[in-house]
Amino acid sequence: MYAGVPTDHAEAVHRVRSSHLAAVALVFVCAVPPTALAGSARDIRKVAWREVAVPGAICGAKEPIRLHNGRAVVASSRWRAVPRVTVTAGWNPLVYGNLDGIGQDEAALVVGCSNGGGTASAYLAFAQVIFAVKGRALRVVGVVVPQQRQRPNTLPTLLTVRIARGKVIAHEAWYGPKDGTCCPSGRTTTVWRYVRGTLRAGAPRVTRLPSG
Repeated sequence: MYAGVPTDHAEAVHRVRSSHLAAVALVFVCAVPPTALAGSARDIRKVAWREVAVPGAICGAKEPIRLHNGRAVVASSRWRAVPRVTVTAGWNPLVYGNLDGIGQDEAALVVGCSNGGGTASAYLAFAQVIFAVKGRALRVVGVVVPQQRQRPNTLPTLLTVRIARGKVIAHEAWYGPKDGTCCPSGRTTTVWRYVRGTLRAGAPRVTRLPSG
């Protein structure tokens, strides 16, 4: 299953072409200061994920984005036609895995940026934010973004991940010109290596070209 969008919105009428995130992926990590955790929240599986802060650059914001009930609206400089972007997270289950091979697991939270209008056609970009609990704080390890370049005038690439020791495997589902909103038919896999505390993307490998 791929990271979809919430299903309880009306269909949007405005579609904006998404830009590519890969060039700025590595600067996200330092953009969010550690969040102090108390008591049982130090167990990564008990974190209140719908209230965390995520890197602002994912959706073009200058500052970290603090979610409230899994949502925020922020000023954005990333899409000219959308100066205020709706940020959502947590509609898909968290993904856990032991990235560094030490202590408890790390977690991946899917984040989406949209124009606020509705379902898939309103979304502009997706990312997976990788978190870890270090000591008494929640920290961002890195941000995984699609490495398959998006075709013009198509919806943004959907993204799921699997966390393994020393790497995050990203599965990207991308749209061809004839694909419907429900069903991107292109497939790409990118392995992100965890090296000296940083996630670095390998070369994307196309496993299926989109129809059309």
